[in-house]
Amino acid sequence: MITQSVGKILGKFPSYKVYIGFSGGADSVSLLIAANAFAQELDLDITAVHFEHGIRGEASRLDAQWCRDFCFRLKINYEQYDLHTLVERKQNENIEAIARRLRIAKWSELIQDQEKVIVLLGHHADDRVENLFIRMCRGSNVSGLTSLREESVIKKIRFIRPLLAYSKLDLIEFLADRGIDEWCVDHSNFDESYTRNYFRHRIIPEIIEKLPTAATALVKAAKALEVDARYIEERAQKKYSLIADKNITELKFWCSLAPALRPRVLRYWLTSFFKVEFVPNYDLIERFQKALNQKERKEGRQILVPLTNNYFIWLHRDEVGLTCDKPVETGECTWDWRSQNSIAYDGRVFTLSLSKEFDPKIISPTITAFDADLLPDELILSKRKIGDKMIPFGGQRQIKLKKLLTERKLTAVEKTNIIILRSNDGKIIWLPTVRHSTFATATEQSSNIAYIEMVKKNPC
Repeated sequence: MITQSVGKILGKFPSYKVYIGFSGGADSVSLLIAANAFAQELDLDITAVHFEHGIRGEASRLDAQWCRDFCFRLKINYEQYDLHTLVERKQNENIEAIARRLRIAKWSELIQDQEKVIVLLGHHADDRVENLFIRMCRGSNVSGLTSLREESVIKKIRFIRPLLAYSKLDLIEFLADRGIDEWCVDHSNFDESYTRNYFRHRIIPEIIEKLPTAATALVKAAKALEVDARYIEERAQKKYSLIADKNITELKFWCSLAPALRPRVLRYWLTSFFKVEFVPNYDLIERFQKALNQKERKEGRQILVPLTNNYFIWLHRDEVGLTCDKPVETGECTWDWRSQNSIAYDGRVFTLSLSKEFDPKIISPTITAFDADLLPDELILSKRKIGDKMIPFGGQRQIKLKKLLTERKLTAVEKTNIIILRSNDGKIIWLPTVRHSTFATATEQSSNIAYIEMVKKNPC
């Protein structure tokens, strides 16, 4: 049965490059033997890949040698990679997490831009049940509870797990039928200080002892939960497609989502923004939900939901957006408008056109007018500076830029992205979309009018 199951899956990938994670345990040995049985029939290029994590010392090196010898006897390609787990470990990162991170990084490096390539992993039914319990204790939803699936894609790596329907005992019987009674045993798998091992050797056996039917019922439950999860995920993907590639979205979109869809759409949105898999935890989801209903937002005040690395979700008025809470440094840009009638700066394009007549109807939030004869030959485009002030059109005294922006109730994103047009001595002469100034005011008596327009802005 195991061979047929593996063959049925591999039948979808004829002439593929097939990497098989090969630890030397009973599960990966079973997978390698079953997959290799179809290598010639399906024209598969099979390679066993062994990762030496550098954790178990001599025992680990002996396992690597056993794996190498086993593949040599079966004439299967074998590759081994040292991951230096302890050296690469980040602060507060547990061993299992760092090992997984390094493995995925190596898989990504091996596969790169290959199209017809898959990675087979030997996870089995017992692993699936253990994962169910671990994720349940972490407060996961059904997607998290069933994260160990027959097929998944992580960082463009297509992982296939053909053995999820079979228990560890099934795999041992499979090997015994083929005269194989030796494989690698990782003794760290018996260390109950690891969460997975605690469930494997303590909790799950006690449940099965009290409820013998649980041995198969838990596997069935995992399968049923996966069916539910996939349905919800499909619905969430359809909803996410409405905001894909948008960093600013409508508040009503999020409020209209069913509670089961909102965390998943949020995950897809954040993953797209950060370009890496981003899984919002329970606390983040709760904070986001609270922000959607918060009184301050309804009163027009901005609410920030922290993410990571100085990034946050902001909610203001009827919008929800993503941005960094630290402005991106952008240097000043000098504009010689007499020789250059347009210039690009920080994703915007400014154009200047001359006219003999002043038409106040042309003035708008993105268009201003100056007396060209009073305008210096060089203008400066820049971002905000500490202490910036300007004299707004119609006023007589300087007002702090911070006050002007606050009066307009701009979001943190809008304040960060604001561009300032200055005279050659640094004075603010225009705040596009915010305020016009009294500098070089154009009137009907002006003989030369310079109209400046901000005509383009990169999508946020």
